Amino acid sequence: MVVLDDFKRAAPFASQYKMNYTILNSEDREDVDAAYGPMFALPTTFLIGRDGRICAKHIGLTGKDTFEAAIKSLL
Repeated sequence: MVVLDDFKRAAPFASQYKMNYTILNSEDREDVDAAYGPMFALPTTFLIGRDGRICAKHIGLTGKDTFEAAIKSLL
């Protein structure tokens, strides 16, 4: 996967937008594509269950309501 930005800029961005979830650095990590499949758009967000199973995948910008509904359906 190729991203045209430095990952070191992710932490300040996450802080600025009060992101309180994990951001994966997949640079030089072929295992990420193997585990999650190719990512054709950014952002690509995965909801991962406690058992490590991918429960949902959202491509592109996704609203808070969509995430809340997806999470609630998994509880």
